[in-house]
Amino acid sequence: MALAAQVTTLLNSLPTSDLLWEITNLAVMKEMKVTLKETTKSGFLVGSIVMISGLFGGPPGILIGGVAGSCLAAYLSQGKFKTVTEIVNEDLTEEQKEKLADEVRKCLTAQNIFTIAEFALRLQSNDLLLEAVVQIVRQFITSDLVMKIM
Repeated sequence: MALAAQVTTLLNSLPTSDLLWEITNLAVMKEMKVTLKETTKSGFLVGSIVMISGLFGGPPGILIGGVAGSCLAAYLSQGKFKTVTEIVNEDLTEEQKEKLADEVRKCLTAQNIFTIAEFALRLQSNDLLLEAVVQIVRQFITSDLVMKIM
């Protein structure tokens, strides 16, 4: 019973806000872009424009429709792709933040990491730990948030 209390105390030494701050400041998280259903919408838009222009203009219409549709889709989707950092900081509810932090805490506990300082230090020297954290975040975004990562 005392061991369980010690583990709980140690896990509480990894506050959610500090833990998520460390995760979102990883360079790999800042580079990872998440689509917000825009890729599918853009695909349908481009496909529709290509089909219509192909019906009216034949092969040259397909070419022109593809270029025009792609340009329009790119313009309309500006600002609709966010980094993981933006999603964690701006879009997650407190419950979602806590759930993500709990998943990371489980991984860190298995690695005998119980403080933020230890976590930050080990992240710099342990590529396997970094990959595990990235995988947890990726799984959370694709499963719980139902978003796609680019």
